[in-house]
Amino acid sequence: MITKLFIDGFKSLVDFEVSFTKGINVLIGPNGVGKTNVCQAMSILASMPNNELKDVLNQFGGANSVFNKGKLKNGKIFIIKAEGETLFKVNKKDETEEFRIKYIYEINIKLQRNGRLLVNEFMLIKRKNDNSEYISILDVSQKKGILRYEILDRSFLGDFKLPQKKLLLELDAEDNLWCIMPKISFVCHLVGRDLFRIKSINIDPNIARQACDIVDPNKMLGNGKFLSNALYSISKKSSKLDEINSIMEQSLPCCVKIKSEVSQLSLKRYFVLVDNEKNTFSSNSLSDGTIKLLGLLVGVINQDEYTMIIEEPENYLHPKIHRLLIEYLRETFENGACILTSHSETILNLMNPEELIICNLEDNLTKCKRIDDIESIKKAISESGFGCGYHYVTGNLSGL
Repeated sequence: MITKLFIDGFKSLVDFEVSFTKGINVLIGPNGVGKTNVCQAMSILASMPNNELKDVLNQFGGANSVFNKGKLKNGKIFIIKAEGETLFKVNKKDETEEFRIKYIYEINIKLQRNGRLLVNEFMLIKRKNDNSEYISILDVSQKKGILRYEILDRSFLGDFKLPQKKLLLELDAEDNLWCIMPKISFVCHLVGRDLFRIKSINIDPNIARQACDIVDPNKMLGNGKFLSNALYSISKKSSKLDEINSIMEQSLPCCVKIKSEVSQLSLKRYFVLVDNEKNTFSSNSLSDGTIKLLGLLVGVINQDEYTMIIEEPENYLHPKIHRLLIEYLRETFENGACILTSHSETILNLMNPEELIICNLEDNLTKCKRIDDIESIKKAISESGFGCGYHYVTGNLSGL
């Protein structure tokens, strides 16, 4: 999971820093203060191990639109640096070996005069030893297409050891360090897996309810596309599907289960809701709120030890379901980070003070802070124009 994020030169984020803790982290603040920009920066991180940077930047308006205008005097460049930690267990005959990793990964992205992106990368990996200390074991960088790595402590690399202590390698024009390092270094594979598993979802019910071709991907996209195929994949793990059905039943008393089906005529996969009288209702007849909740639950499954971003979860959902959803997220993310953005008074009132990250603009730049004491939270909510927080203001904290 990502524990700390530094961003410089990306949209409204200049010398911006935020830390995340295990459990729920809620970015609150009025529209336009940059909450979505933080989420987009994390999506860029997730795109790097999959070599999809250009595709992600195009989703954000194109490469030319993501640079902070005030930083252009230093050239069109922005920096994203993430600190994170991850755990992997290897089962052996007589014991279980743990790879408990901490890492720092930085990308510098520059738009050159010829319109091409120049991406430089830097990564330092540490592993926990028997004395509960983190020892630096591997230093990797990629600058201008030259990949370099140096082993700092070979004893903690595990069974998957690099062949040489130092290496310089020229990469192809479109490649980055993730095209090579995870294949020759197990610890790099673990870091890449952690970044790749950063998931951002903002469910569009109209997209999520659409039927899928049976050959479409079984992984749901952030907007809910391929939800039907994702449900089919989850149905192979009965415990996971039971978990989803349990939450759906609590939110919809008539709901017994959700299941996927295939049209024999079109070979399209869709999903239906089955009620307590064994009536079935297709996705097209379900409410936007029902589709939204289902998409959120599918997105959260298997994400409990990683980083999850949910933008404005309150949309389409009844306030009663807000409480149900927040309780589920708290229970799920004991070892991972769940990052929410919200404008909802209901969501705010369900939060503990330490879960809040208050965002605002100063000189058109995004700033954020965590606040410990209730009086300061009241003041920050009032000054931010958030326009809610009734229970915080009156002292009736339902989340405590």
